[in-house]
Amino acid sequence: MMKTMLMRIFLFGLSSPGFLGVVHAQTGGGNGTGGGGPTGGGPGIGSAINLINPLACGNAVCVVEAILAAAFWISVPIVSIMVLWGGFQIAIAAGDPEKFSTGRKTIIYAAVGFLVILLAQGAVSIIRSILGA
Repeated sequence: MMKTMLMRIFLFGLSSPGFLGVVHAQTGGGNGTGGGGPTGGGPGIGSAINLINPLACGNAVCVVEAILAAAFWISVPIVSIMVLWGGFQIAIAAGDPEKFSTGRKTIIYAAVGFLVILLAQGAVSIIRSILGA
């Protein structure tokens, strides 16, 4: 059951439009020599390759917000997994204080890490409102 669900999530991620198309390389036209091999499909001599900005931002605030948004969406499943793992460690501790402490630390560190990401997003919002951007 769990394996099937993970496989579906993985395949959904692969099929999403942004998965493989984060950075697109585009070629300009050739110089008329047909270059690129026997089919003539590649760029000719002197053509340029333009890379599209995956963040699509023009200023530093937008870039920081995009990075923090990505960190948030990545951290949500990681925090969930770490809390479950910490709970599992506590459940199998069987009275061993060291194992119990390890599970407790796992949960605390996951919560603190998530809190740091939330505070970073809040700090960017506060700075943006102060600067009027």
